[in-house]
Amino acid sequence: MTTDTLYELSYHITDRIPEDAAGAVVDAIRKALHKAGGTPVSEGTIERMTLAYPIIRMEASKNVTYRESYFGWMRFRLADAAEVAAIAKHVKSTKDVVRHLLVELPEDAVTQKLRRAQSEDKAPENAEDAPAPEKAPSKASQADIDKEIDSLVDSV
Repeated sequence: MTTDTLYELSYHITDRIPEDAAGAVVDAIRKALHKAGGTPVSEGTIERMTLAYPIIRMEASKNVTYRESYFGWMRFRLADAAEVAAIAKHVKSTKDVVRHLLVELPEDAVTQKLRRAQSEDKAPENAEDAPAPEKAPSKASQADIDKEIDSLVDSV
C-alpha cells in the first residue's frame, strides 16, 4: 500500500498577460495535476506582485526581464512519486510560467501552520501571563566602556 505524499508547487506567471489568462494557466496546471493523479489540498489565489529582484529569462533568443508577476501556489497529495516529474515538466514547459518551485512537504506542514497561526492569535487571558516588555539597553558612557575593556584585558 502506498501513501500519498504532500507537495507544494509555487509559481510566477508572466505579468504580460491579462489576469484572466493567468487564471487559465493555473487551470491548465490543475488539469495536469489531476491527470497525474494528484489530489488538491489547498491553493492560494494568484495575485500580481513586484518581484524582490528581476528575473531574466531567455525567450526567442532574447533576454526578457520580469519585474512583476502573478504569484500563486497550491498544495496537493500524490501517491506516485514518478508523476511529480511529469507535473514539473508540464509546468516548466508552460511558456507563461516564468519560474516555479516544486517541493515535498513534511506531513505536519498543514497542521503546523494552523497551530502557529492560532497561537499567535491567542491573547493572554490575564496580565500576569503576558510577556514582560523588553527593556531598552541603557547607553554606556565612554568612561564606562573604557573601564570594562580594561577589566577584561586585565583578566586575560
